[in-house]
Amino acid sequence: MTVRNQTISAAPAPRRPQGRPRRLTLDKIIDTACEIGIDRLDMAGLAAKLGTGVATLYGYVDNYDHLIHLTLQRLGQSTLIVDHGQSWQAVLREHAASIFAVYRRHPQLIGHMMDGTRRTLADIVYFDHVVKLLVDRGIAPVDALSLYFEVNQITAGAAVGLHYRASAEAAAGGPDALREELVAACDASGLPALREGFAATGLPPALGDYQRALERLIAEHESTTT
Repeated sequence: MTVRNQTISAAPAPRRPQGRPRRLTLDKIIDTACEIGIDRLDMAGLAAKLGTGVATLYGYVDNYDHLIHLTLQRLGQSTLIVDHGQSWQAVLREHAASIFAVYRRHPQLIGHMMDGTRRTLADIVYFDHVVKLLVDRGIAPVDALSLYFEVNQITAGAAVGLHYRASAEAAAGGPDALREELVAACDASGLPALREGFAATGLPPALGDYQRALERLIAEHESTTT
């Protein structure tokens, strides 16, 4: 009797469901993008790290620029300030120092933050946490909101000044060379007031320093609550 060899086919592997993976969320995508880092971030690499396809990511973000925008926003939101009974003044100083450090490391965020239409849950949680810390210390909610945004304006402006100073000094060959360049430009244009100022200090020391303006803001609010 001849026994014919039979080939037993393996059961077909289950097909991966189409569409978004169940555990994938926008927050997970942005968290992973932050882990990769802005300098190395691309859609293909992000999809591979998440174990999904590039097409799936487009169900969560509009395009690569949108991804960069959200990632920079997330980088701009530091870890929550620990409540250890510090004063409202200390809360504002911690908040300012934290976000200024982010603007310093990621200057791209300064431009991207001007689009206030796209927020993630982490952004809102951080925002609410800072405001709540202020309210818990006796600051009226409307004033807490105002202080939060005023601090953000101060630190963003200081960060712009910081990066401007660094770029200008690098292009001129150093602080002294920049001062000489500015003085010469004022002489050539007949600008005596500017010349006197630049000759004394070059670019003003306050450029890139958020702390002076922050302390004035705190002092102003202290004067209205005493």
